[in-house]
Amino acid sequence: MELKAYGDVIRRRWRLVSLMTLGTLAIAILLALRGPTAYTASMQLAISVIPDPRVGEFFKFDSYYSVLTSEYLADDLSEVLKS
Repeated sequence: MELKAYGDVIRRRWRLVSLMTLGTLAIAILLALRGPTAYTASMQLAISVIPDPRVGEFFKFDSYYSVLTSEYLADDLSEVLKS
């Protein structure tokens, strides 16, 4: 069969060819949108503040302030990393 004969068949049956093409495209789109998420990523981050090495009575609450500072730092940094 020559190429011209194939063209004649397609021209005569253009509705069937169009219907099959659109049906296949619709099914492919539905399956692609319905499918599970292909890739996900997660990250764990440990953040801390280095305590001041000076010793004295006025640095009594140093560990409390280090924890408090690292909590705010971790919260802000996690928001920056999400954006």
